Amino acid sequence: MLRRQLEYHWREYLFVGLLIAVQAALTFGALALADYGQHALTTSVRKSTPSADFLVYADHKPAADIAADIAASPDVVNVHVDAWLAAEALSPGGKAPVTLRKLAPLPFQTQSLTSGAYPSSDDQIALSKDVARRLGADVDSTITVASGKVAKRYVVSGIYARSPFETGINPGGEGLVVEPSADYVAAPRDHLGYGGIEVRATSAASADKVLTDLLKSGTGTVIRGDDRAQIVRERHAHALDSLLTPMRWLVLSGAAITALLLFIGFVALHQRRITQLRYMRSLGVARTRQARMALGELGTVTALSASTGLVFGIVACYAVVAIVRVTGWAMFMPAHLRVSLGTYALTLGIVVASVAGAALLAAVFVRPHHNTELSSDAPRRRSRALLPLLIIAGAYAIYRAAIPSYEPAPALPIQARSIGIIALLIAAVFALVITLVALIMRRLGLGARTHLFPRTRGGLIRALALVVILVGTSTFTAILTVTYSIASQGVTVPPLSRPGTAAFIVQAAVCVVLGFVVLGHAPRAFRLYDAHSRYLLALGTTRRQRALRRLLSATVSAATMIVAGCFAGVASAWTILWQLPGTQGQLHVPLLHITAVATTSLIICVTYGATVTVAGVVKATNGANSTILRH
Repeated sequence: MLRRQLEYHWREYLFVGLLIAVQAALTFGALALADYGQHALTTSVRKSTPSADFLVYADHKPAADIAADIAASPDVVNVHVDAWLAAEALSPGGKAPVTLRKLAPLPFQTQSLTSGAYPSSDDQIALSKDVARRLGADVDSTITVASGKVAKRYVVSGIYARSPFETGINPGGEGLVVEPSADYVAAPRDHLGYGGIEVRATSAASADKVLTDLLKSGTGTVIRGDDRAQIVRERHAHALDSLLTPMRWLVLSGAAITALLLFIGFVALHQRRITQLRYMRSLGVARTRQARMALGELGTVTALSASTGLVFGIVACYAVVAIVRVTGWAMFMPAHLRVSLGTYALTLGIVVASVAGAALLAAVFVRPHHNTELSSDAPRRRSRALLPLLIIAGAYAIYRAAIPSYEPAPALPIQARSIGIIALLIAAVFALVITLVALIMRRLGLGARTHLFPRTRGGLIRALALVVILVGTSTFTAILTVTYSIASQGVTVPPLSRPGTAAFIVQAAVCVVLGFVVLGHAPRAFRLYDAHSRYLLALGTTRRQRALRRLLSATVSAATMIVAGCFAGVASAWTILWQLPGTQGQLHVPLLHITAVATTSLIICVTYGATVTVAGVVKATNGANSTILRH
């Protein structure tokens, strides 16, 4: 029975199945890569910690003199003064802040050379990959390094990779030279671990003797190798957490977006099968049996789609790991992807929760009210409550996505106030745009008017789609504005180099496109047409004319909402910047980037809508021709 049901109705589940598969793939990919990041943390700590028994800090005399005294001990085999100097590197391709470090001997090196060689003379320098990329420099290039009033020209001898966690902690980059500072004092002032005197004893037994001698001499602060590794682990764990925090929010927000789209898909599925449900009801089939049949179909589709999504997620994760392994970060990364059973269970749990939540919401939405017909088009008040709930959720999403993860979280009252202001702003912009779109629709004679308080289920779905477009546009606009406003305060890090920032922007743009898809398909999918659409049908308009009107209506609505969303995003960013220290609400709006993302989203929307419209018209024409030939 279940097999026959799916053989007959499988086309109606394509949208739902695709959503479940995509969510399973993305959720598994995010969780599996988070597991890989935890394993990479251990490898990175081991490779980023110099193989020294002790790290000595001293500020009472030059570090070179203290290192010479330590090296005089017969129990010491290696001594290295980790001298460093803050500077700025300049080249024809750009400029970048750089920390000059003294080239360490082989036992103390924590870098992975990717091209060229380490410096061997005073006029040579090896650059980290991030600095070389920003300067547009390569091996044998010439750069200028300025520190204070002194500038010196260097020839790039090589390019090396650091641990990606170190890059996250100190994104300014570094360079290795033979001697960065002659009068260096090894003071414990740098939280990144630069500086100090690395000491390596001849054996484990001699290490205890060296430690005793250092403590007796009062050289300075002595840190054991094990304690040093723990400090590095905590530092790298903080950098990893700044990467995983956006990942967690991406998983949760992705689940919420999928649940919303699944809800729309379930309602559309119900509308398309109203005739069948009435027929089964007339045959005396109980609602409980209908519910069991529907649950059987949904469970099978969920299982098959989730399994397919997991397969794609596994393949994608292995591809990502393979790409990472061929980069300069290979020595800091695990060789294989290891995924725990908990990751699979959590992925399936999130997918099932999204499907169950959407199904329950759809069941409440389409359930007949008292004695009204099952096909009743009037939404109830609890259904209309979806709009304000979605606006509040969108305001929270904008706030969480735009506020920098490395900034300390403000107090809860401040967060609640900011989210409330953003929600009111979105509601006001939405009301204004709905009024404006209604005027445009009336002028152009396009119909499909969306009311501020939806009167039909189709109108409610269109309103939800427009809110999704508005929130998506506001989100990526707020992210870009906040990021570039902070960067304009003197931070020279490329804002879009942070994976979480780019991921949130992509997700917001995808929401805009998905909102347009729902907006364009709502009239046909729900078989609900307004008075103007029925008037066009009565006039005998062709399928092509109705399809073009529907595409134009969706495009006008989406374009207006995207433009309004850009203004709402800038205003939301200004609200967020006021609560960040050191910004005082100073805005730096990256018009080029915002325009690029918004235009790309709109182009994808129009391309998709035009493709679907042309395909539908061609299909209808071919069907009509076939009918004529048969007769």
